[in-house]
Amino acid sequence: MPAITTVAATHCPASSAGVLSSRSPSHHTPMSTATTGSTLVITATAGDTIPKTTVKFGMRPYADNTFYEIGIKKGWFEDVGITVDPITTTEDQWTNLLLQGSTEINSSTCAFVATTYVSSDKLKCLQHGVTFFGQVMFARADLGLKSVEEYMAEGDDFKTALKKALEPLTKGDDVSIQPGTGELAFTHEPFAYAGLDEPNFKPQSDNDAFTQAQAGKIKFLHPSGAPIAVELIKLGWKPIYTTETLVEGTKDDPDSPFRGLVVNNGIAATADYASEHQDTVLRFGSVMYRIAAETKKDPTLFDLQAPYLNSVAGTNLSGQELADLFADMHPLETFEEAGPDYFDDPESAQYYKTVGDAVIADQVKAGTLQESQGLDADSFIWADDVYRDLVSYKKGYEELVAKGGGDPELMAKAKQQYDIFNFLDAYRFALAATK
Repeated sequence: MPAITTVAATHCPASSAGVLSSRSPSHHTPMSTATTGSTLVITATAGDTIPKTTVKFGMRPYADNTFYEIGIKKGWFEDVGITVDPITTTEDQWTNLLLQGSTEINSSTCAFVATTYVSSDKLKCLQHGVTFFGQVMFARADLGLKSVEEYMAEGDDFKTALKKALEPLTKGDDVSIQPGTGELAFTHEPFAYAGLDEPNFKPQSDNDAFTQAQAGKIKFLHPSGAPIAVELIKLGWKPIYTTETLVEGTKDDPDSPFRGLVVNNGIAATADYASEHQDTVLRFGSVMYRIAAETKKDPTLFDLQAPYLNSVAGTNLSGQELADLFADMHPLETFEEAGPDYFDDPESAQYYKTVGDAVIADQVKAGTLQESQGLDADSFIWADDVYRDLVSYKKGYEELVAKGGGDPELMAKAKQQYDIFNFLDAYRFALAATK
């Protein structure tokens, strides 16, 4: 979406080109006209009210996918005209629910959106709100195994230490991992890098695997959700290797297969929904950034999330433990942080194109996607466009304020929306106030 433009003499309404129509062939390689042929344009007209809408919102049962519950409990979605119809979704169903229209927006891991492109190009990652660095491969405590770091502390180089640490996992026991192919680089590549045969991977949902882990029925487990990782640590399970282990251990290897392990999480929807409800997407994102800002100032807000997370994830985390989990494994990104971390700096480890292109490369290598499809990060990640629109409306509001004047009451309402990151309506209200 290109930046909006304000006209000094008349303050004409700004036009924000649609997510789809703004994408040139060089920016987006369409796979079907069904999801890429729209020329829809959303116009930010002056106004003094916010339209009401309801969003069927699916949340996967992970800490960095359910923090939106804070905004629901605080009424922050209602502040921007959105009534949330919350739906609990699981790892093996959420993409299908979006495609079927059973949910309209869902919390997402962008890497998993890419995996759907084997059969459909409809799903798009619309915003990045948090980066998960806490992937862990665990071994049951009573096995007495050592981690990669422990072998390195004894003097082994990284590849030798990795081989020693992973060999016990290749002896025939099941290694429980998440269903799908979204984490191939974390689960499969370490064994190949160490020169080992793959173990017997067993796809299981987090809840099923955790139940079996508590009962002592499995020896090795890689959960995708950080709450399960915390619970396993409480139970004494041994981390064998982590995201940090792999990324740091191969940082000097230009051919490292682990560059795509940075996991950007946010929200996803179909291209059709995104193009038809762009204002809703912007307002929804404003709440995401409000939650990030407010929880940094007041971590006790995680007390509002903990009961819901525990109910859907089978965990028993307090609000304080949840706050610590976010701080250690996946800090929420504020609006100010999102630009340099995700969208502005190609050198950032979280830069959306670097991560997205690495995901595509991993899927091509796995045979899930074909190189002939011509996919790249911009094929399935539209978060950059959404962020640019928010930046544009923020700037548009600030330009109108700098000119001075306007109806004081409406300008106060505009400032209120600006302060909660709803830059779209801050601009609309300021435009009406100064018209």
